[in-house]
Amino acid sequence: MATKQAAASTVYPAPAGCAAHERRDWLPAGLELDWLEELRARHVELAQAWAAAVARVGEIREDVRVREADHRGAVRRALAASEELPLRPDDLDPARRDALVAIAVEEANDARDDLSEFVLEALATLRAHRPELRPHLPALSPVLLSAVSAGSADQRSIVAERLRRQAAEIDGPGIETIADENEPAHA
Repeated sequence: MATKQAAASTVYPAPAGCAAHERRDWLPAGLELDWLEELRARHVELAQAWAAAVARVGEIREDVRVREADHRGAVRRALAASEELPLRPDDLDPARRDALVAIAVEEANDARDDLSEFVLEALATLRAHRPELRPHLPALSPVLLSAVSAGSADQRSIVAERLRRQAAEIDGPGIETIADENEPAHA
């Protein structure tokens, strides 16, 4: 089981299926906006705490699974050898095991709630600083750009950025026209 010290130094991957705002990279880095860097540092801290809590649930479940498999193997070996069956270790008691998992799940849910509350505060701050963000719109992910622009009176720059991104996605050699030999040419 990981200690809090080890958890602090370990970078846990984002849990599978998490939303963009639950990932460590939700806020951009390196934009030289002190207030944004502070938001980003706090967001990374909370996203990492949630990812660590989710990982802890998995570690507990895996530890229990392995230890129960070991116990079942010991029981099989004792049965095969006509020996006395080993006692189930107290820490594998189903009620204790279920309580450990439930506590870990509750801690993960609490960490996710903390992250969600911070995301709402961060969005309010980002929206309050829209004019400062305008030159940095290309650095925002599409999801963050959409969240920051929700309810914005400054829609023109947001729409312009979205259009630039769409144009960049389709910017290519152009669409080739293939004429059907049986179709008359259009003048």
